[in-house]
Amino acid sequence: MDGMIDFPATSSIGQKPLQSSATTPSKYQCSLAGMIASQHVPDLLERLVGLCGYVDFDSTENLFEHEVVFSPVACQAAPTGFGKFETLLRLRSAAAGRDGSILSLSERSWSLVFQGPPEPPKPGNNTSIRAIYESRLEGDCFQFLSLMGYTFKYEFVRKGFRFQHGSMTLTICTIHKVVKQHQLSTMMPPISVDQNWLVELNGDRVVQEQVLKMSDDLTKFASNLRGLLDLKAIDIT
Repeated sequence: MDGMIDFPATSSIGQKPLQSSATTPSKYQCSLAGMIASQHVPDLLERLVGLCGYVDFDSTENLFEHEVVFSPVACQAAPTGFGKFETLLRLRSAAAGRDGSILSLSERSWSLVFQGPPEPPKPGNNTSIRAIYESRLEGDCFQFLSLMGYTFKYEFVRKGFRFQHGSMTLTICTIHKVVKQHQLSTMMPPISVDQNWLVELNGDRVVQEQVLKMSDDLTKFASNLRGLLDLKAIDIT
């Protein structure tokens, strides 16, 4: 799915056709995840600054991401090795501008994301592996999903920090519920009652032949964080 693909949906955002631009044929993502208590977050940030070489890091949060999840109206879960899997589609965007203000829905760049179910564990692999397909969208993506037969299911916000180390991305964030649909001004305090932060280490998406190497790279990087938290193969959906 290379290049730009025109969909037969008319946009109410700027009145232009919805377009999709696929990212890359590499589709498998390896990941590890864990939780860390809020009082230990500064220590984790300090260690990551050294590991990732973020010499200008000033403890300012750089992750403010809005995710809206849709399910098919005629919902029929598909069987997998882990039981039934519901075919959900996700709209994902950075929610804040450079000045930190919340952007309206029409001002943002949206991606359409499909996350496959986690693959069954394999010998020699200690990470969670799933196929992920993502396309950048232009136009009225909400109307497009409605025309595709999908309906709003739930939404949430990730707020926190994002670090990049080579082909790996690590996020430290809290998860927030949105009370009124799509209105981030109604965002609730973190869902975790004990103020734990979610930590996710994701590798760049790779082809099947590179999965074991990426898994090994993530495991080695995660070993640098031991003593503060243990990252494991956990299904985060």
